[in-house]
Amino acid sequence: MSLNSMNCLFYKKLYASVASKIANYSKLVLAFSGGLDSTVLLSILTKLYYNNLKLVNSHCFFNFRVIHIHHGLSAYSDIWAKHCLRQCKKRGIPCSIIRIDCSIAKNKFGGIESAARCLRNRALFNNLNMQEVLLTAHHLDDQVETFLLALKRGSGPTGLSSMSMLTVFNVGFNSKKLLLRPLLSFSHSELAMYARDKQLIWIEDDSNKKISFDRNFLRIRIIPSFVERWPSFRKTVARSARICAEQESLLDELLIKRLCSVITDKGTLLFKLLINTSVQMRHALLRRWLKTFNNNVVKKLPSYNQLDCMWKEVVLSRCDANPILCCDGFCIRRFRDQLYVLPMQTMTIIKKSSLKFFWSSFDYPIVLPNNLGILVSYLFKDITLLTKKIITFKQKSVYLFHRSSSHFEGSINIPAFSIVRSPYFKEKVSIQFGHQSLGFLYIIGRDRGRSLKKLWQEFNVPPWLRNRIPLLFYDNKLIAAIGVFITRDGKVRTKNRQRRVFWLQNNSCIF
Repeated sequence: MSLNSMNCLFYKKLYASVASKIANYSKLVLAFSGGLDSTVLLSILTKLYYNNLKLVNSHCFFNFRVIHIHHGLSAYSDIWAKHCLRQCKKRGIPCSIIRIDCSIAKNKFGGIESAARCLRNRALFNNLNMQEVLLTAHHLDDQVETFLLALKRGSGPTGLSSMSMLTVFNVGFNSKKLLLRPLLSFSHSELAMYARDKQLIWIEDDSNKKISFDRNFLRIRIIPSFVERWPSFRKTVARSARICAEQESLLDELLIKRLCSVITDKGTLLFKLLINTSVQMRHALLRRWLKTFNNNVVKKLPSYNQLDCMWKEVVLSRCDANPILCCDGFCIRRFRDQLYVLPMQTMTIIKKSSLKFFWSSFDYPIVLPNNLGILVSYLFKDITLLTKKIITFKQKSVYLFHRSSSHFEGSINIPAFSIVRSPYFKEKVSIQFGHQSLGFLYIIGRDRGRSLKKLWQEFNVPPWLRNRIPLLFYDNKLIAAIGVFITRDGKVRTKNRQRRVFWLQNNSCIF
């Protein structure tokens, strides 16, 4: 068989493989760096798209667009962005350029390399529309590098599973986003052969030659030596990663009932149910509990030693202690036999005795401070209409969050609301936090008055959240702690005067 015939067979295999991977998705977004790998994937998608248009009379089974992330880390960043625009324009594919600033976040993410990766992924997912699936051009060599980096860190089967063809991210209230890697079974050399034969034009990033970066060190110094000694090394590593992934999937299946029995409806962990389990079972359940937060709060699972510290220093600390364990971007706290996962920003305490914001127009949303979310109020008349309004407002609130906070992460959730009376004529509506001088409060469902501190305790509100829950006031009367309790002053007496106040939060605020 001639070389050309062999190449044609390979191209058919490549096209068929990518087509089978994307067959179930109609809206695709390609993360396009302009490098060789993503240029190859752009070329393949373009060919599949236009060939399919011809076959089915101007209707393709999928549409796709391109996003290029402008890191600003290289002197050539502007040139690369223009190159990506040209390549997409030449193919008739829409392309968006999104700029991110990695320099301000390098300390937060443990270095410029990690910051660039995390901010790039966040920007890509934040710019996905409904039902769109993100595509990246990761290939077999990337899988080998990921496996070896996990091995270097001392990771277990979860880390050694490396990358999967399809990754599902839970990003909020009944919402998921998908990441698809259709080239994962092909090597870089195969993609390079395709790029040369098709005379593609791509960017050569000068930073790819710097062995100060761990991936480059593996790619340039380590992996070639292994492949020279064992030519099938890449495929055997990929097989090991696949076996680890299968083992983890099997454990997930076997432990799902046990896991559900120790997690509350608020996502906290009932740690007393793990007291008599083995260390291995306990660690497996702790890891799976943390994985339920799926990249919203827990972006990186803790190490074996951190899991051990979580048990010894948080769970087994004195009953009167207020223990806390800080990990990468989140912390673990204990309250009344439950473990809580909290983002680091919850450590910012509202210290003022009474922080007050007037809600001048009750029919319009109000943005809360400290990235605590948004409050929205509706006069309750028709539940169907209200549901439609909330869905519409969820979409609009993403924009409000982005305007109100440069640290916005995740998507919108609605964990709390209160049904209260409408304010009387001339009553001024305000939101307050951390109020300490309210005296005895009489709430619906209680005969006797109680202090605010006692009410927090009765409703099992952890100490670190008490100053972060919005308190609704009409003039100087406390009407409700949103989502927790309603006072007698806020009781609904006439149905057509009933209001629902929703507290929309991003996922990092859920308690």
